Amino acid sequence: MSRHTIEAKEPGRYEIIVGYDPPLDSFFGQVIDREVRARLEREHEERGRAYGEALSKGIEPEADVDETADEDHFTLWAGTTVGEVPTVEALAEALTPYAVLTPEMKETLRHDREHEAHPPTAYQRMIRDLLK
Repeated sequence: MSRHTIEAKEPGRYEIIVGYDPPLDSFFGQVIDREVRARLEREHEERGRAYGEALSKGIEPEADVDETADEDHFTLWAGTTVGEVPTVEALAEALTPYAVLTPEMKETLRHDREHEAHPPTAYQRMIRDLLK
């Protein structure tokens, strides 16, 4: 899998990651909202402190598990399913509100696909077919 960070249209607000995922045979783009991520990290730290304080007082607190919190800071995550983003152009279109794929990055991503893609095994083809 390749992974590259590119400049966002609003660099203070967003972090943009792009790449190619061979098992999914898809390009991907992640738009991370830095403000939301920072808030979630603060909340996580506060919950951890409260949990630790309760334990230090001999209180067994209930686990506060938010299984979606790790993904809440993604404003966009394209390319999470088999063949979802088949071309660099489709990725560029999905990212339009947040970033511009430069000609150099488009070429890098095409190169990644050519050099990281391996023909799927029979088992991988079967699983892909099931997931479609």
